[in-house]
Amino acid sequence: MRQAAHLNSHRTAIIYTDGTTSEHLSFAEAWQRGTRMANALLELGLHPGDRIGVLEDNSIGAQDFFAGAAAGGFVRVPLYARNSVDSHHHMLDHTGCRAVVVAGHYLDEIDAVRDRLPNLEHVIVRGDDYESWLAGFSADDPNVEISPDDWYIIRHTGGTTGKSKGVAYSHRSWLAAGRDWFYNFPPMEAGDRCLHVGPISHGSGYLYTPTWLSGGTNVMLDHFDPAETIEIMEREKISYMFAVPAMLNALAREPSARSRDWSSLRVVQIGGSPIADETALLGRDVFGPVLFQGYGQTEAVPVCMMGPDEWFSEVPGSNPLRSTGRALPFALLEIRDPEDSSVSLPIGEEGEIAIRCDGQMTGFWENPEATAERITADGFVLTGDIGRLDENGYLYVLDRKDDMIISGGYNIWPAELENTIAEHPAVVEVAVFAVPDDRWGETPAAVCVVAEGDDDNHDAYRTEIVQLCVDQLGSYKKPGVVELRTDPLPKSPVGKVQRRTLREPYWQGVDRRVGGVGDVLLMTDTAAASLRDTVSSFAPHLQILELVDGVEFSEDQLESITHAFFSADCWPDRSTPFLKTCLAAPRLKWLQSASAGGDHPVFGRFQDRGVEVLFTPGGSAPSIAQTVMMMMLALVRGLPELLDAQQRRAWEVRSTVDVGDLRVGIIGMGSIGAEVAKLVAVTGAEVIGVRRTPRGDEPCETWPESRRDEVLSTSDVVVLCMPLTDETHHSIGDREFGLMR
Repeated sequence: MRQAAHLNSHRTAIIYTDGTTSEHLSFAEAWQRGTRMANALLELGLHPGDRIGVLEDNSIGAQDFFAGAAAGGFVRVPLYARNSVDSHHHMLDHTGCRAVVVAGHYLDEIDAVRDRLPNLEHVIVRGDDYESWLAGFSADDPNVEISPDDWYIIRHTGGTTGKSKGVAYSHRSWLAAGRDWFYNFPPMEAGDRCLHVGPISHGSGYLYTPTWLSGGTNVMLDHFDPAETIEIMEREKISYMFAVPAMLNALAREPSARSRDWSSLRVVQIGGSPIADETALLGRDVFGPVLFQGYGQTEAVPVCMMGPDEWFSEVPGSNPLRSTGRALPFALLEIRDPEDSSVSLPIGEEGEIAIRCDGQMTGFWENPEATAERITADGFVLTGDIGRLDENGYLYVLDRKDDMIISGGYNIWPAELENTIAEHPAVVEVAVFAVPDDRWGETPAAVCVVAEGDDDNHDAYRTEIVQLCVDQLGSYKKPGVVELRTDPLPKSPVGKVQRRTLREPYWQGVDRRVGGVGDVLLMTDTAAASLRDTVSSFAPHLQILELVDGVEFSEDQLESITHAFFSADCWPDRSTPFLKTCLAAPRLKWLQSASAGGDHPVFGRFQDRGVEVLFTPGGSAPSIAQTVMMMMLALVRGLPELLDAQQRRAWEVRSTVDVGDLRVGIIGMGSIGAEVAKLVAVTGAEVIGVRRTPRGDEPCETWPESRRDEVLSTSDVVVLCMPLTDETHHSIGDREFGLMR
């Protein structure tokens, strides 16, 4: 920063505007004010490495402290203006801040916690006398010796699951993060202007230092108003800026935005939270091909990035619009098993996103326990986000691990619903979260912001929103609650929608059980019970009830059952507890021996209730039939967790398939193939088969090439009911099937 100030001394470094008036500082002036601040802090007896809190909005004073802390070797601890005073206390206390710099209008918040902070010695107030106070200190550069690995800043996580944690950056890692943010951007030239609408203490601050180092101009606003911001963007010929999706949405919808001159605008960096397709497309339509999207988090940033040409392109096998981009050259990106972070999952599988980059934390400040939970033995940061990588390297962030909705045993990601609902033309913004449901345990609730004065259409909107989700995602993912409002959604100090605030009223007085009350598996007889360990491994959230003849279940237990596994041997002669249990289960998956057949007296009653009934064959082929059943359920319900690791690597699971649309090919129609065909036929899927081994004493036939090719080329699932010999493997090769490989 010192060098950039020297080499660009005559250029404009800072423009601060409150929307009506503006102040300009050259690099020489801005650095001189920073050195005065550094000397002021040193004269108070503070030492390099001391932590200093700051509570402020964007302002000239914010730049003074930004530069002064760097020049003096102090560690900045930004507080967030919209946080509670208890949050301020926690951030200042656990980082051991010896001083705090506070804008005059926030002084009451610091006064409220000052007596509870034994380490806090100094409060520097930016009041009416701030300018004269600052001018009283030397402008000579203190030339404090600083190592690249000295601490530079401690930023705090959002704290959505408890107290926020401190994430420390060194000078080296902060510079690396800035380098990586700008890696894919058009090169910044001296004099280019970067707008900071959000506080430079948060996401926008990542662009602040690179702009300074490039000889660019940092333009700061102290509040966000869409009309004012649009005016400043055009008037000041802004080239670069950072915006969270909610800001972009508001700017793109500002009435004058489409008629403005955006010829200077080159980069609008989107980050901070997932962006809806509709918002991204609207932003591109209004501002042109200038949108860039990155992925990372306070603990490690950035990791992925893509520009407009890639973001809005069509890539075979990928959907860039729904992705967060591809890994940057300086970052490592993997999908880890959520249950075992040492296991890296194959391409296409869903798991926890794990990242390693130069701009990452070495640990949480003074919190080794939390550090151990988030940093793996090989140095990767576990993000807490669930995602997947596709074959082209695009990363898809499905949602926060903690925000997942489990409804009737099915995993539903709020972001997936939010993206779909945002496509409705009346919806301005939307948040989806879990609410309690007597039948399913949890159900998605969607809070949608719509325009004022449209009350007469609300009922129609609710119906359309639900149908939109059914059409695009399937019935089981539709929201059980749709709430329409005209007030904006509540947001955190950094612009993220606060789902927790919206969710809490629905859960008052409810003893929430993780996974909901609808995830119970009923098992019976020795064969079914033998699957207990297998089921527990792929669906650990399921409770397991074991059916024993003569045992009665409570009404709550009966209503909670969502899955059941039976075989022919387990029928206790139509005993009362058995029938009562089966018929009470709202979404039963009834698996019994094919030898019992579809003529069983209870079978029709299951069909009348719309229950899915699948049969497993007895005798010679139980294992392959169960495998086929698992694959078909995985396809139909989008549940890759039903498949073991080997099957997940072999099959690409789709989530919007109807069982009646599946075509199952069976090669080797012997006794095993016949049993499997019987299983498949009951589900309603189409069966196509080819016999290779003849019956009786007939000589072995050659494999009919045309029939085999038909099975292989037209089937979604192919079942080999025969040994997988070299000849068989060679004949099948690496073929593309209809819906799966």
